[in-house]
Amino acid sequence: MDEGKQPGTPGMNDIISIIILLTVYLIGLIFIILTINDIDRSSKKRKYEKKLKEAIINGSLQNNDICLLAERWSASHEHIKSALLSVFNDFLTDNNFSHHVPRVRELITWYEKYAPFTELPEDIKQQLQNIISLPDVSESEVQLLATSLHDIYNSCQKKEKLARRINYVLGAVSIASFCISLFQILFK
Repeated sequence: MDEGKQPGTPGMNDIISIIILLTVYLIGLIFIILTINDIDRSSKKRKYEKKLKEAIINGSLQNNDICLLAERWSASHEHIKSALLSVFNDFLTDNNFSHHVPRVRELITWYEKYAPFTELPEDIKQQLQNIISLPDVSESEVQLLATSLHDIYNSCQKKEKLARRINYVLGAVSIASFCISLFQILFK
């Protein structure tokens, strides 16, 4: 036993072992949470696609309903298009549903035309719709503007998400550093 150490007090190696063990558990917990989140997202995407098919078969789906259903099932802008293409493929290859193919084509065309508006903030979306309603305005130019604004908006969203993740990591590192310093001070 060390001369300056009291019996029952943890040594620096014990503290480091505990911190490493807690870090491993925390990393494992993060991976479990990410896996569950991914499973949930995949499940919602499948449900969105299923509801989309059912609504097309029932004939009750209006064009903008594809975006409303996507909001309900937390489907992203990219998944809406892939879901429409998947439904198109399924209906095209299945003779029982081939009569729905023109409707799916119509939905795909509508979505490609109005997709840039779907994920924009409401104020920008409203302004673009007002511009379209003006006389002597080329709708194709407004669509290009909407696409550009959509790309800029998505880029900003991705940067904000990355900044939040970096802040979380830096916060965790700060807390770990504080804990290590505290243990060193308390058990010196």
